[in-house]
Parts: sequence; C-alpha cells; structure tokens
Amino acid sequence: MYTKLFQRNSFAIEDVGSKAHHLHRLIEEGFRVPPFLPIAKQDVALLFGPAIAQIEALFAPFSQAQASPDTMSRLLSVCEEAEAHLLQFEPDAGLLSELLHKVAEVFGHDFCISVRSSAISEDAAEASFAGQHKTYLYTHPSELIANMKRSLASAWSFGALSYRLQMGVSIQHIEYAMVLQKMVFATRSGIAFSMNSNGNMADAVINCGYGMGEGIVMDQVAADCYHVYRALRSITRSLVRKTQSMEYNSEKGIHLADVSEGKQAIAALTDEEIFAVYDQVMLAEKVLGKPADVEFVWGDDGLLYLLQMRPITTIHREDLVVLDNTNIVESYPNITLPLSYSFASMAYTNLFRRSAKAFWISSEKFDANAEVFSQLIEHFYGRVYYRLDNWYRMMALVYNSKRSMQAWETAVGLPDSASDAYHFPLLGKIKTGLSVAWLVINYKRGNRKFFREFSMAYAQFQDFQSHLGDDKALWHHLEQSIERTFEQYHLTIVNDYLAFKAFGWLQDAIQQFGISENPELANELVVGQGGVESELAVMSFLHLKAQVLGDARLLSIFTGEDHWVLEQLKNAEFAGFYRDWQVHLQRFGDRTLAELKLEVKSPRQNPEMLVQLVKSQLDSPISAENFKERQAQIHAHAERLVSAKLRWWQPKSWWFHWVLGMSRYGLANRENMRFCRTRVYSASKDIFRAMADCMVANKHLDHPDDVFYLAMEEVKHYALHDNQPLHSLVADRKAEYAQYKDLILPDRIIYSKKEKPDFTTYLQDLTREGLDFTQVLTGVAVSKGVAEGEALVITEPVLNADVKGKILVSKMTDPGWVFLMSQAIALVTEKGSLLSHTAIVGRELGIPVVVAVQDATQRIKTGERIRVNGSTGTIERIESTENPA
Repeated sequence: MYTKLFQRNSFAIEDVGSKAHHLHRLIEEGFRVPPFLPIAKQDVALLFGPAIAQIEALFAPFSQAQASPDTMSRLLSVCEEAEAHLLQFEPDAGLLSELLHKVAEVFGHDFCISVRSSAISEDAAEASFAGQHKTYLYTHPSELIANMKRSLASAWSFGALSYRLQMGVSIQHIEYAMVLQKMVFATRSGIAFSMNSNGNMADAVINCGYGMGEGIVMDQVAADCYHVYRALRSITRSLVRKTQSMEYNSEKGIHLADVSEGKQAIAALTDEEIFAVYDQVMLAEKVLGKPADVEFVWGDDGLLYLLQMRPITTIHREDLVVLDNTNIVESYPNITLPLSYSFASMAYTNLFRRSAKAFWISSEKFDANAEVFSQLIEHFYGRVYYRLDNWYRMMALVYNSKRSMQAWETAVGLPDSASDAYHFPLLGKIKTGLSVAWLVINYKRGNRKFFREFSMAYAQFQDFQSHLGDDKALWHHLEQSIERTFEQYHLTIVNDYLAFKAFGWLQDAIQQFGISENPELANELVVGQGGVESELAVMSFLHLKAQVLGDARLLSIFTGEDHWVLEQLKNAEFAGFYRDWQVHLQRFGDRTLAELKLEVKSPRQNPEMLVQLVKSQLDSPISAENFKERQAQIHAHAERLVSAKLRWWQPKSWWFHWVLGMSRYGLANRENMRFCRTRVYSASKDIFRAMADCMVANKHLDHPDDVFYLAMEEVKHYALHDNQPLHSLVADRKAEYAQYKDLILPDRIIYSKKEKPDFTTYLQDLTREGLDFTQVLTGVAVSKGVAEGEALVITEPVLNADVKGKILVSKMTDPGWVFLMSQAIALVTEKGSLLSHTAIVGRELGIPVVVAVQDATQRIKTGERIRVNGSTGTIERIESTENPA
C-alpha cells in the first residue's frame, strides 16, 4: 500500500493507461514529445480515493443494467450527483503539496500544461473512448487541482458511462490515470491516421488546420485533408478555406480567431511537412504493430511534436482485403464486363490449382487454402484487381522463400514489398528447393510438352462449327476445351518462376563478376534472341506494309474505305498479298489492345482493324531491316562487355552463360506462352459469340454483345437449364456499369471484409494540386537509349492512333500494344516492371522505355517535347509549356 505519490516507477498500461504508456514508447523510439508527467492510477487513488469509493457506491445499482431508456434517464441523474460530489472533495493537504512540488520540478513553477485523461480502459483494442474523457488545456498552477477533478469526474460522465454500456465495458471499478503535459503553442495542428478507416485503407490520412488541435477535434475550425498513397508516397489534397483558428492568450483564454486572408486558401502543410507527419504516423504504426493514429502540432518554434499515439481500434489486419491492379491492369484496363471477369477468375483458379501441385503442395494443404486459390482476383466497381492478400498467402505456401517472393514482387512491378511479414520454415525451404531442382531438370522437356499439347488442344478449341445453333452443345464444347487446355497450363507458371529466378541470377552475376555497373545490361543481353511471338507479329506486319509500299496498285487501294479495301484485296491480281494477309490474321490476328477482354474484338474477328493499322503505319520509317538492325546493335554491344570480362575457360563464365541462356529461354517462352493464352481467349470469344447468336435467335437477348454482361455461371445456366429471356438482367447490368464508367479508382484498395466501402465518389472532392510538375520525372529504366520528341498521351488506345515519331505516354500497355509501340520512338508508362510485357517488347523493339512513372499521364501533356533516357529512368522536359498546375 503506497502512502506517497510517484512511488511506482512504471509505464505499464495497467498502471498509467494507454496514453501515458504510448507517450513513453514514443520517447523511447526517438519521437519529439513535449515533456509529460504520468499520474498513475495508484496516485489518483491516493489523491481522490475516498471520493471515488463513494461514487462507485452511487453506481452499484447499475452494474447489471442494460442501455434502456429508463436506465439512461436514471443514470443521467446519478452522473450529475457524482460530478458535484467529486468537485467538492478536497484531497489530503500533504499529498497536494507533494503533487505541486513534483509538477513544479518537471515543468517549472509558472507552468502552463494540459491535464489529460489516461484511463486504463482508454484507447483499448475493443474501445477507444474517443472524446469521452475530458482534457483541460493551458492549465496554470491555480487551476491544476480543479482541472484534475474535472478530468477525473468525466470518467463517470453520462457520455462516458453510456459509451461503456454500449460497448459492453463494465461501469464498475473504473481505474483512472492522467497525464500532465507541457503545452506547445501551436501554429498548426491535426490528426494523422496510418490507414484510412473510413475509405481506402491503402491511404494514410492527415487532417490539419491552423491553431490548436482542439478546434479540429471539436469541428469548430476547417481543416485540409491529405491522402498519402502508402505504396508510392504520393499526395492527394483536399484544400478548404480556413477562415478561423482556435487560439489562446492570457486575456481571452481559448477562443476563435480570424485567419488572415492570404493564408485562408493555401495548404496548411507543405509537401515536406506532409511527409514529415506521414513518416511519423507510419513509424507509430511500426511501434504499435498495428494501424495507428497520432495527434500532432507544429509549434511556434517551427518543430513538429507528437502529443498522442494510439491504435486504430476499428481496423483488424486479419479482416483486410488488399486489392492491387499492378500488372493485371495491362490485361484488363478500365471497365471489364462480367463475362470477361468470371472467365478470368475461372482461369486463375484452374491455373494455380494445378501449379501448386507442381511445387509439391499436398492436396490437404490445397484444400485448406481453397478459398485463397478461388479468390485471386476481384471485380471491384467494374475493374479487375489482384486480391493481393491472397496472392501473398499463395506465394508463401508455394514458394516458401523470401527471395523467391521478392523476385515475384519485382517481376510483377509491385511498388512495395510485404515479404518481411512472412516467415519461411527451414523444412519448407528444403522442400521448395528440391521441387525447384526437379523443375529445372525437367524445364525444357516440360515446355516442349506444353507447346505440343497446346497445339492439339487449341485445334480442338477452334473446331466448334458443327455445334453452331445449339447453345447446350456449344457450352459442353467450351468446357471440354478449357479442361484440356488447362491440363498443362501450370507449366506457364513454372516457366515464369524459373525465368524470374534466372533473370535475378543474371543480374547478380553481372554485379558480382564486375562485368558492368550498368543495371540495364541484363535487359540488353536478352534482346534479339528471335522466336518471340510478339516480335514475329511485328515482322509479319512489317512484311505486309513493305508489300503495300512496294506496289502502287496496293498503295492506291489502301486510300479507300476499310470495307472496300477488304473487298479489293480478294481480287486475283493481289492473290499473293491476300494469302500473306490471311496467314497474318490467322497467326497473329488475335493480338490487339485489351485482348483478354472477351468483349473486345480482334483483327481476326474484324479484319477492318488490320486495314486501319496498315493505313496508320504507311508513313512510318520502320522496316523489318532497321528493326532487326537496331536489335542487333543493342545485343552486340552487351555481348562485347561480357566478352571483355569473362573468358570461356573460367567456371564463372560457364555459370554466367548458363544463366543467360536460361533467362533468354524463359523470357522468350513467357511471351510465347502469353500468346497461347491470347489464342485461347480469342477462341473462347468465338464460342461465346456463337452462343449469343443462339440467344438472339431465341429472342432472349437484343444484341449478341449483350452476352458479355452475363457471368459464366449465368451463361451456363441458360444453356443447360433455363432458356429464359435475359433482357431485364442485361438492362440492370448495363445501368450498373454505366455508373462505374467515370469513376476514378486508385491502384491499390484496402478494405475490411466486414464492410465493403462505397467508392462511387472516391476522391471526387480532392484536387490534384499535389502533382509534381517539375522538369524531371523518374521511373524504372527497362530498355536503354535516349529519345527526344513530342509526347503523345494515350489513356484510351486505338490501333490506328497516330504514334509515329512520337513518345508514347500511357498508364500501361498490354501485349496488343506492340503495333503502337513499334511506331513510337520511346515509351513511358505509369505501370510496369523489368519483366513486364511492356519491358520485354520494348527491349525487342530496341526503343527507350521507362516504366513505373507515377502519374505520368497527368504530369506530361500531349504536345510537350520531352527527353526519355531508358538507361537512367528519367524523363525531362526540354520545352516547357505553361505549368498545368
């Protein structure tokens, strides 16, 4: 039993409460915190124990009470009685003297401090008690005891006890501690959340206004709102006019003051200050091991102080869904209709279910993680995202290696890494190592098997003409074809895995063997190996273009209307060209923009698209000869660097060339296997359109394109069980997707499984004033070279866009962009990585490419002259236009 104050030197939560405990942790971790003195619960009991005992007796009848209207009415009366009793109580004079002596020792005799609650149950994981317990600011010596009484009385206020009843927290035996803290005279203050619990949790949120933070907490003054996208540290602002601030002086006390006109409309925080606060709240999250919020002030001394740190009690990591469109947005840009999404979801599940077995994952483990494998992507407001939380679970299960997980993160271009959050047991690593060794041994044999089996399966896929007019037969044919195609499709994942590993080994070898300091050398070494379908498609097209340019009759025809051109090409005089035309369409005609979307037609299905493409390319200087010459120059330069450092007889040379061969082989097959996927999807489009023709013939759909507003299961149910009209369902879907069309959604979205957020107005109230419009932009360099020219920003690409001689700037590209890319002198994208399709095709084309340039399509304007350096990853304006900000 303590008889003196401050005898217990403890900062444990059970003694001093969460607020004081967290302030102590902040100081231990090096944060700037104003000096404070904790008043532990034992000290509060010594000072006010007799009064607390009497108050507890007053509330004893409510110990089992429920929050009914009658109970609340009686509770209000008792709360008022308890407060009056405590305010009248006088603590022991000796204890008061001891308290005042200690406070003067910490803060000085003429102190100005805040009296803050730190109840033991406050800021707990299950209940925050936000705003329920009272804080008294600018407390001077004469006011200290009275304000401590008022703060303590708030523990039994009607609001605090009502909150306890609502949250299921006992109103008996309330333990109360306090914090006395030196006042900082704030010029600006606010609250920062490491995750936005009221929207997209991928953002941190900072609210800041002028003056004291109390004005913001009490909603008495306006505050700016800053969203910081955690993955890329990018800022989006919502600036408001801040006409008043909450201030303090000795004459007026706490009061509202007018903000000068010049400061009202400008941001309360600069970029540097926003990032300073952001870094603090992210460190607080790390200290707590969970999402955090902090209260902060910028003092009149120009320094940033933290006043409080606490966990965000409404966010539980195990409940979070993490969506990310990195990499997948290349294949599914913008709105994707239900049939395309459901087909993709089925494909991912089938693909990775089979792939897990290749890495020796047992059926028991797979069954235990069936939900993970079945939810690898998500349809969110019409957009396709990776379910990144499930991808990490799957990768941890399959790869069992931090290094392999990091290689996967790099390959798909994720802007940040989560691999540190996973622990990989030694036994699992050994098992994965053995499975990888087995895969390497069988690697090329497996790939040969894949292409052989695919050739036969694809022929079966296309052979559906005998089922035309019979939707049930068409569905069965589709199911059987998908099953046969996916039987060996796990080998594409094996190839990707080994390609990523080999490319990583190649990069390491270049550094370790001192071959070059140029990080792009690995990219240059894999250029120009031949046999890559995307490159062959370009060569085939350039061959067609050369024939047109070399024949005046053909050139004349291509000045006509698209449909007329197609009819003229069938004339006997153009038999040779038309044969090459048809061969191109059959072999490469499935390649187009957004080619994996079932609703998107390809040139094979609509040959007028190829006519348009030829017309748009006729003025381009690119030919098959200079295309190959450009590749050869890049590759030869890289080979000379290697030859100068490695001799054929050195063991490290053997290793290097084996790894180089594996990288070339793996990356080439990665592209070729993607082309196989393109063909499968295109064949599926043909079958779905044939089924749609049946639905239209039966008057169950108005138009064949309406089928794409149905999910696969709905098409299946129609074909096998229920030939009923679908007009109403399609009409509803069209109305729903029309609402989604203009939404601007972020690249990463985090939300709770328990409550899917409303994103229909996401960030519509925020400005883009925070965009950096400086002269130099940076990204990831993936294909060397320097190009200067006019920028062409494309957000909605079409095959016949006038790209020739320009620098193409886009959000992302997919493999179907190869024809646009072949006309451009350089490429800049917001998405991508070293091993993305953009990078691989760009290297094959031999043009400078920089990817992962944040907000490139907004920061660069069409018509600007820019310089792209594909070796350093920089984009520089060489002719400034009017600052768009």
